[in-house]
Amino acid sequence: MRRRELVFERPDPPDYRMLLDESVLRRDVGGLVVAADQLEALLDFIRKRHLKLRILPFSASAGAAKIMIGAFLVLDLDDQDAVLYREIGVEDEVIHAVDQVERYRRDFDDLWESALSEEASKRLVEVRRAELLAAISGAK
Repeated sequence: MRRRELVFERPDPPDYRMLLDESVLRRDVGGLVVAADQLEALLDFIRKRHLKLRILPFSASAGAAKIMIGAFLVLDLDDQDAVLYREIGVEDEVIHAVDQVERYRRDFDDLWESALSEEASKRLVEVRRAELLAAISGAK
């Protein structure tokens, strides 16, 4: 939590865009309470403008789904330099090759455009959190 504050509470926080597949919202990792808490933390980041979120819905075209390539970050370190950090299975790597960084950036941008708007994505997260809270209340 402290590292997050150091990064996002500073005067010049990074521009952070997150793209999630809708299936992430439907998978209750850790149980209903943990999942609801995670979604509330995500909404808090959105409200504080630390993060721009879009959800790639189940209804997205097969073409968009085909280029889902796993978790990765493109880190722009300055005006001229960027690196790619990607996770594949249980391995991770940092890539400096400009062509690979740009390919991932293009794929991300294509998916970003195929996803729900930021407002619609936020509403979807809110609805899913409400569903989880209702399920928790009903289980008591």
